[in-house]
Parts: sequence; structure tokens; C-alpha cells
Amino acid sequence: MNYRYFKKKFKNQNILITGHTGFKGSYLSTFLNYLGSNLIGISDKEFKNYADLKLKINSKIFDLNNKKKIKNNINNFKPKYIFHLAAQSIVYKAIKNPSLTWNSNLVSTINLLTCAKKIKSVKYIIVITTDKVYKNDNKSRHKNENDYLMGDDSYSMSKVGIENYIKHFSKKNKNIKVITIRAGNVLGGGDWSEKRLVPDIVRSVIKKRKLKLRSANSVRPWIHVLDCIHGYLYLASRMNEKVIKNGSSWNISNVGKKSYTTSDIIKNFKKKFKFKTIKEKNTFIEKKILMLDAKKIKKKLGWEPLYRFKKCINLTIDWYHEYIYKKKNLTKQHIKNYLNERI
Repeated sequence: MNYRYFKKKFKNQNILITGHTGFKGSYLSTFLNYLGSNLIGISDKEFKNYADLKLKINSKIFDLNNKKKIKNNINNFKPKYIFHLAAQSIVYKAIKNPSLTWNSNLVSTINLLTCAKKIKSVKYIIVITTDKVYKNDNKSRHKNENDYLMGDDSYSMSKVGIENYIKHFSKKNKNIKVITIRAGNVLGGGDWSEKRLVPDIVRSVIKKRKLKLRSANSVRPWIHVLDCIHGYLYLASRMNEKVIKNGSSWNISNVGKKSYTTSDIIKNFKKKFKFKTIKEKNTFIEKKILMLDAKKIKKKLGWEPLYRFKKCINLTIDWYHEYIYKKKNLTKQHIKNYLNERI
């Protein structure tokens, strides 16, 4: 599961990434650049803070609702793997604009799969959904892949729709293997999304204003982006094996008995940054507890995260500190260090 293993699996492979300009998409692109893959990316937004990474990727900027462009790009590039990360992932945006969210999430996924199934080169599709697909009763129990799916808003409901559609798609199309991966609350440097805890903290530091905090005691399945991307790649690397069934779903999450809240994140950031918090009235209902059970991937494939919470948060803080005060982007160095630490 280290550099040599992934290099053998992905070097010179044609790989399509949707949402390659986003937070996780940028990390995945950087990982695969480092491994020597041939990349094409499709996104509706240009790169922002990752421009200085100088990624080797054929970047296509258009909406995934354009089926003609999807089909032409897949047909011309002939990828073996497709990583589908493109999505409208902000909950409050989903509440404000549900039709945009359903189109960006479910409809675009249907478009992508419909086009991909006609291209013989495509063998494996990895679709990233979310930890929020599970029915959440606010109880302190880790959700596993067999738990009931039910969303509470357009974001989570559209992701449940994706999960259900892929179950249907995998039964009808045996020539392509498709899986979904569920993860959430990813930590790491380079996330600048709206209404997310760490980017909001960093913006409050940069702009010297108080952090508006919606919920101090929410428990989440925090995981570092490097572990998250490594999990995506490891699952993809073994999709030719029978242990990974077509249409199956996989949780990726940190492990350990102790749970961590948004307050734990804030306390750690305050050790290195100066900022104050004020209570913000929540305009939408947030679940207090959400935890994932990742025993399946460990039992069946022997995979588990490398970094525990302390390491996750410290690396995240270091990334932003270097970026803000020294204009240094540590992403490539963090990836190299991570793969060297993996057995």
C-alpha cells in the first residue's frame, strides 16, 4: 500500500477524475501525478489555490449535464478508471437551491455512467458519496454499510439517490465494475469551501474577524484527506478481485474508541492561531452525532487509516500556517511523506 505498490498499479494508466479542481479532487490528482498516471479532469470550476502545484492533467471545464461533451471526452481519452468526485457538496446550498443540487449530484452521475458504459476501455468506476447517506437518529452508534439509507435534505437525499441508482446500474451492466465510497468530514490543508469548519476558521484568521460557530459539540468521523485518498486508490487497485463486488459500498473512516467534536478542532487551532468565536444561529438542522464503522474495509481488504486525530489536525494546522505566513504549499511534500510512512 506504499509508493511502489501504487506505482505498479497506476503508472501510465489512463484515469478520468470528475471534480478534479475541488479539495479532494486536487489531492487525488496530485497523488496520481506523483504515481505517473495519465490524467484527464472534468469540472465546472477552474483550479484556485492549487494552481502552484503545476499538475499534469488535461483539464476540461464544463458541466456534467452536457452528455455530448462527456461522451466525446471519454471516447477520445479512453480511461480505464473513472473517479467520480464532482458534486454540489455544501448542505446550506442544497437547502437554498435543491434543483441545482439534484442536477449536480444525481443527474450528472446518471449522465456519466450512461456515457461510460458505451466505452470499452472503461473497466472501473469509483463514485464518492458521503457519510450522510445513513438514516441518522443522533445515537452514538457507528453506521456500517448495511444500515438503512435515508437523507434529511437535498444534499443527503441526492446522494442516497446515487447509491440506489448504482445498485440498479451494476445489475444491468456487468462489463463495468462500479462501487461507492462513503466518507465525510475530511481534514487537510487546501480546503477553501464555504460553511465548513476548518476553512471558516482559516478565513476568520486571515480576515481578523470572529468565527461564527453553529454547533460546538457536533461529533463527526474526522479523517485526514491523505488517508481518504489512499483509501480511494486502494479500493480502486483491487477492483479486479472478487472480494470487491459490483455495486458494493465501502465506508472509509478513522478508528478508535474516542470521538471528537468541532470544539476539539477549534481548541487545537487556537494553539497556533489567534481568533475568537461567536454563536451563529443555525439556519438548518444539523445532526449532533455522526460516526462511521469502517470494519468492512479492514476485515476484507486489510486497510485502515494511517493517521489518528492528533496527527490529522496537526498536519492540517501546519499546512494552513505555512500557506498563510510563508506562501508555501505543502501538499506534495505531505503526500511524499505519507507514502513513505505507509508499510
